[in-house]
Amino acid sequence: MCPHKITLFLRDNWTSTLCNNIRYNLANMGKGTYNINETCWETYNVSKLSKLLNLVHYNMQDSLRVLVKNSLVSLTKVVMDACHNVLMCPQDFVWGNDLITSHYKPKKNPIFLVDLVLDESGVHYSTPLENFSASTVNLFDNSIMCTRSVPLLNRVNQIS
Repeated sequence: MCPHKITLFLRDNWTSTLCNNIRYNLANMGKGTYNINETCWETYNVSKLSKLLNLVHYNMQDSLRVLVKNSLVSLTKVVMDACHNVLMCPQDFVWGNDLITSHYKPKKNPIFLVDLVLDESGVHYSTPLENFSASTVNLFDNSIMCTRSVPLLNRVNQIS
């Protein structure tokens, strides 16, 4: 799942769909409490439209919060499923001579693709082990940062 696609969807499609739906449903009401063509800031601030847009604003914030929370829970499950079998691996575990067969296969597809390299320095992974924790933290950080640039509807000029 590409964070950029999520960001683009939230920033462009989601907000424009909300804006269009609000505009479409309130446009036929004309002048009055839900006048989307109101230009006087003081009048707008005390109108029902202002209160409605504040409610939409808070609902959008809550939706983004739930999206991030559920995404992080799902990502945590993916990470836990990937390392489920090795959580109880003893510290003094010795692999043995058979480097092909593993008793520690993940439940689903692995998160990282690494190669076992055999060269003059010995046997090691193609990626240093220290990089995995940083990569995992970056996955979580990027999941949260996707929602950072989403504009929230809270001004009358975004609707009209």
